[in-house]
Amino acid sequence: MKLKQFLLALHLTRGIGRAAEAKIIYAIVNDLAPTHYPWSLDEVFSIIENYQQADNIKSSYHLACNRAETIASDYLTYFDDDYPPQLKEIYEPPLILFYVGNLAALRLPNVAVVGTRTATPYGLAVMRHLLPEVVKSGIAVVSGLAKGLDVMAHQITFANSGVPIAVIGTGIDMTYPAQNQALQQQIGQQGLVLSEYPPGTGPQRSHFPARNRIIAGLSSAT
Repeated sequence: MKLKQFLLALHLTRGIGRAAEAKIIYAIVNDLAPTHYPWSLDEVFSIIENYQQADNIKSSYHLACNRAETIASDYLTYFDDDYPPQLKEIYEPPLILFYVGNLAALRLPNVAVVGTRTATPYGLAVMRHLLPEVVKSGIAVVSGLAKGLDVMAHQITFANSGVPIAVIGTGIDMTYPAQNQALQQQIGQQGLVLSEYPPGTGPQRSHFPARNRIIAGLSSAT
C-alpha cells in the first residue's frame, strides 16, 4: 500500500476525525511517523492519541484499508502536488479531498461568494453587477452550491464563461439540495467539485460549517 492509499484508509476509518488527521499530517511532515504502510493499530494510536475512539477505530481500521483499495473516485491528499498550498494554512486542513472536474481550476486566482439561501431580487442585482467583471478577469468563483446566492454565483460564472469551484457538504456522488444535481454535474464538467466526505455520504448539519472552512481556505477574498 502506498502513502496516498493509506491516507485514504485513515480518512475512511470511523473515529479518526479532523483533529486526529491534523496530528497525522504533523507527524508525517516532521518525520515522526512510520514510513511503511499500512501502520499497525499501535502505530496509529501512538500518533493520534485518541483512545476515546479506540473501539470505533479498532473495528473499522482494517475494513477501511480494504475499502481504500476499491474506491474509484478521484481524490487528493494533503501531500499531493495539486493540493492547494493556501489550504494548508487553515486550522485542521482536510487530509483528503475528493473531486470531480479539472484540478487546473485550483491554480487560478479565486474569490469566494457566499450568501443567504433566501435570496432577494436586490441580492441577485448586486451579484449581476459585481461578478461578471471579476469572472472575465480570469478569477475563479468558489461557492458552496447551496440554495440561493451560492447557486446564483455559479450560474453567473457560467453565463460569463468563467470557472466555478463548488465545495459541497456531501459525498461527491450526492447532491444537496437535490434540485442542484444538473448544476453540480455542469460544474464537474466545466470547473471543479470538491468534498472531504467519502462517496455515499449524505448531508448532515455539521458538514456545512466544516465545508465553509475549505471555501475560506481556498479563497483569496470573500
